[in-house]
Amino acid sequence: MSFRALQKATPEDKDLAAVYKRIGERERCFTTRIVWEDDIPPTLTARTDQYRGEEKTRVSIEDLIHIQTFPEDFDFIRNTYYRALYVCAMSVPPVMIKRIVSRLIEAGVFEKGATP
Repeated sequence: MSFRALQKATPEDKDLAAVYKRIGERERCFTTRIVWEDDIPPTLTARTDQYRGEEKTRVSIEDLIHIQTFPEDFDFIRNTYYRALYVCAMSVPPVMIKRIVSRLIEAGVFEKGATP
């Protein structure tokens, strides 16, 4: 990853490949995403690096946890950046699951005799 390219990123750039294309260089770093303050973060994947557009720094473990709606005190076994990224990327966000299950309960799906 080129920090020089990251320094040239503008809010229109969503990944480093867009920066390289805009500055006339060979496109590369397609999986290096740029997260801007007012944008919805892109989907987390276990092999994606994400950087904050304004600060030009890597998205932190705390950011990953907030993006995926995990509790702040969640134990990732080894609280390293890549362990947290892997777990977050491979998980359905807990708040999303809670909302889905709540809707299923409201719909009576789990009541005795209910048909799926």
